[in-house]
Amino acid sequence: MIGERAETQALKALDTDACIRLAQDLIRVPSVTGNERAVQDLVALFLEESGLEVDRFEADLSRLKAHPRFPGMEVERTEAVLVAGLLGQKGERSLILNGHVDVVPVGDRQAWHASPWSAHIQAGRLYGRGACDMKAGLAVGISAAAALKKSGLPLRGRLILQSVVGEEDGGIGSFAMADRGYRADAAYVLEPTR
Repeated sequence: MIGERAETQALKALDTDACIRLAQDLIRVPSVTGNERAVQDLVALFLEESGLEVDRFEADLSRLKAHPRFPGMEVERTEAVLVAGLLGQKGERSLILNGHVDVVPVGDRQAWHASPWSAHIQAGRLYGRGACDMKAGLAVGISAAAALKKSGLPLRGRLILQSVVGEEDGGIGSFAMADRGYRADAAYVLEPTR
């Protein structure tokens, strides 16, 4: 269990304004399923600038498709770019924070009161395609990992932040992360539920 002093130190390192800006930056990058490279580049850059070890890789789609447990894909894709941010060392325990950057198509643009990629804030709420599902959640996870790094608190294990693709069409991104060897004692999917 984390001590009160350590918790306070980690919370002081959390920059909530930067977290909101990151969520906005992620939303402003259109990343409809199959076109996630640009937003994954942004995630990798932020993690690198935060001092985390970064593993940015392209999944071998043909090899994954041949796997007996392949989850399938609803959208044919030519690439799957994945990013893992690593903090701490392999040790006593490990935790995965998992979020996805792919979003469903915009649909009827006339139904939007502003551009789906505007990431505007109105009455204290953030709007845009993927704000809830799930770029804001991913921004929170990334910001928490960055705060832990900034705080200098030693971890007794490893935190693995996963930014995946293909959640909206089968789950290939999380499957590819597991196939790459990213496993943990526990995982927390950053997607909100009711």
